[in-house]
Amino acid sequence: MGHQIDDPTLDRVAQLAQLSVPGQDREAVKTALNDVLTLVNGLQSLDTSGVEPMAHPLSIQQPLRSDQVTESDHSGAIPHFAPSHADHYFLVPRVIE
Repeated sequence: MGHQIDDPTLDRVAQLAQLSVPGQDREAVKTALNDVLTLVNGLQSLDTSGVEPMAHPLSIQQPLRSDQVTESDHSGAIPHFAPSHADHYFLVPRVIE
């Protein structure tokens, strides 16, 4: 069946995931992780020869829009909202000497 989650493995996984598993929850967490491992082991035993890999489980296409400009150019007006600007750049106080 593969590996089982025991106490040292649970401690290591919890450390790697930066999780704290309280004592009263340890058995429930081990059981849940072992159930996941059982499911994965069951999936690994399936014969997938002849099955093509897919990027998405549904055969859908991403709708694309035409690549055209729909907004006007406002870049000339934007710097005027800044306290100080020059040549389309915002001027800010020097913070590093």
